[in-house]
Formats: sequence, C-alpha cells, structure tokens
Amino acid sequence: MTRDELQTCAKRAALQPFVIKLTDGRLLEVSHPEFVAFSRVPGAFAGTFVFFPADGGMLVVSLSQVVTLEMLPPQGAERERAA
Repeated sequence: MTRDELQTCAKRAALQPFVIKLTDGRLLEVSHPEFVAFSRVPGAFAGTFVFFPADGGMLVVSLSQVVTLEMLPPQGAERERAA
C-alpha cells in the first residue's frame, strides 16, 4: 500500500467510507477524512499514518502493515435503498 493510494481513499471518505485491513487482522473503519492523518514534513514518518478511531484515541500505523482497502457503500446509500 502506498501513501498516495491511502490518501486518495481518505480524501473521499466522507462520501465513500472504507475499511483498512491490517496484517494482524484488525479492521480500521474510515468514515470521514479526518480519521486518517499523514505527516506534512517530507521524509518524516513517510511510511506511517495516524488513525483516529470514532470512539477516541489514536493509532500510529506502518503502511507496510496494510493488507487491503475495502470500499463500503457510499454514505446514505442504505437510506436510499430503504426508501
């Protein structure tokens, strides 16, 4: 997984949430762009990102630990189908 790939998904998270699956089996649900952050300093922490769970706290994750990104239904799609 590259930083650019993850950043692209994170920017769209408000409309297209996704799940990050890690090598240890943990699933990180990203439903808003602010749930994922990257260092703005070139070279500093280049191989990591910070995940902020909806229930609080933070987790520093190595990009090498990301197995897959799974796109979830767009926000509001479930409500539209139910109507």
